[in-house]
Amino acid sequence: MEYNSRMIRAVIGISLCLAWSAIAGGSELPTSGQRPVMTDDVTRADTLVDDIIAQARRDQPDLSWFESHLRNAHNEPVPIEAAALVRMLQHGSLGAILRRIETEPTRVRGPDYFRYVFDTNPALTIVINTPSDHAFSLRAFELSACHTCSEPERFVRDTIWRAALHPDQPLLVPSLDLYLDTFLQANPTYSSHWAAMLHTRNQKSRLPQYLLRRASVVSTTGNTVTLRYTNGLNDNWSVVYHDGHWAIDYHRLNPDSPLRMRRQDMWRWREGSQLQTWALERWEPSWTSDAESLGVQVAHQAIGMGFDPLDQTIVAVATDMDRVLSGYFRIDPYTYTVVDRQPLSPPSSRTSLPLDQWYTRWLFKLSADRDTAVLALPSRLWLLDLRNHTQSLLESLQGVHAVAIGPKDTSVTQPIAAATSSSIAIYGRGETRYLAIPAPILTLEFRSQGLVAITTEGEVLEYRGPNFEPHSMGHACCDKIARDACIAPSGDEVLVTCASPCDRAWERFSLIGEPAHHLGGHASDGPSVSWSPAEDRFQTTSATGALLIWDSQTNQPIAELPVPGTVVETTWSDDGTGLLTRDQNGAIIWWDLLAVHNKKGLR
Repeated sequence: MEYNSRMIRAVIGISLCLAWSAIAGGSELPTSGQRPVMTDDVTRADTLVDDIIAQARRDQPDLSWFESHLRNAHNEPVPIEAAALVRMLQHGSLGAILRRIETEPTRVRGPDYFRYVFDTNPALTIVINTPSDHAFSLRAFELSACHTCSEPERFVRDTIWRAALHPDQPLLVPSLDLYLDTFLQANPTYSSHWAAMLHTRNQKSRLPQYLLRRASVVSTTGNTVTLRYTNGLNDNWSVVYHDGHWAIDYHRLNPDSPLRMRRQDMWRWREGSQLQTWALERWEPSWTSDAESLGVQVAHQAIGMGFDPLDQTIVAVATDMDRVLSGYFRIDPYTYTVVDRQPLSPPSSRTSLPLDQWYTRWLFKLSADRDTAVLALPSRLWLLDLRNHTQSLLESLQGVHAVAIGPKDTSVTQPIAAATSSSIAIYGRGETRYLAIPAPILTLEFRSQGLVAITTEGEVLEYRGPNFEPHSMGHACCDKIARDACIAPSGDEVLVTCASPCDRAWERFSLIGEPAHHLGGHASDGPSVSWSPAEDRFQTTSATGALLIWDSQTNQPIAELPVPGTVVETTWSDDGTGLLTRDQNGAIIWWDLLAVHNKKGLR
């Protein structure tokens, strides 16, 4: 991803905030403005930086020296952090950079600290607190590669960087802190309830992320930073140093600043519908790419995905854990635009789902004509009418594991199948039928003569005819343990990922003729498998997280894609030139297989 280099910069660019062990007293941190910096402070800071570099160049850095200089917020020794720092100097990137330093660092003055910026790659900063501050922290600081810019500008650039890196997470204090004291004193009718609602609005509506996702700094004059938001509007931030960190002075924001909130709007933002409307209208794709520009992250917070069969735009269903954002989006990856967005009712708070499984337990299936979709949780099954922008709850089920949508028949009835732990429910023609199953279902698909299902034991079942009579086609896995499966578009073959000790492989299993037979296999520890529409290629995942594309004729891999995260779902475009992956955190990556062909030799 594009942000990987920034992350590396943030991890390696460690700032060391060191207190002065010789001085235990001192004044309080200033709430704003800057503390006068004395010549003695500069001399002591310079000396301390020289001592840090000298310690890094020793074969065995002196642990007792660091224990005597590092302090926490209560001016107490921090031996654990000191020991960790010594290990970093001995074996980590920080020590390696410090040992190679040959030039003098540039000193940047902060309100009650000095920042020493070394011209290394990535840039390294060491922060030395002046005697008034006894706080210690070990933190990534060189986020935006701002180097020697002023501290107010650095704060703004780092805030923009965080918004771009984490578009699906709220910018929490102190990443985006609004200093409200002066404003509340001048406007006594604005209560603490208003202040609380302001922070709630910023976190739940993702307003700051929308404004800052592709923002840029225009100019800086003293503590005033002018920036241009994603929507093209300019704003002036008066940046102040408050309670030990930088913040935005709300009182000095432009009167028309979108960060402001009128008192009469407080209760409007408290309503869930207002937050949902805002989140839907302001949701945007991520548009971040990997280092090789093979994959582009087009969506986040996604619980389902697909390619629109009519125009090959990308379909994404996004719902956040706060149950505020909930919508259906169609994205054009070539023009970088959202061509359609429709609201979806978020699941009620009574619908229980563990947060660590939020993006992995949803199921989404789009019909071939794009008019209908099915969305399922383990306990709910919804039918989405995308043409008329409506949705309805089909049924409350216990443990939905797989869903399928069949083609419309002459009566314009579109059958829908949902597999639970104990049966398969078939909806259509005004009735619901339930089919018995021998084991839980991994996947199922409608085909011309009925329904094909694959169980967690690797058994391939075919339900034939109008009455869906069951027929077993055999087991694809030797020890009857399957992790994932997919059915070829023609319905003639299935691909099963086995988790059996005897094979731990994917198996190709033919459905043409009886008995069915194996067509080959290969080692594959990952759960996700899928067929290309032409069935000339298929995809598996490995234990290392790589996505493998195989030639179906030779059973040999022809490309390997480095997918971040754990892939939980994949789908191909109808023409076979695009591939979507969705990971356990809800990130959708679009892989342009034509670009992969040009750069990695994919046939």
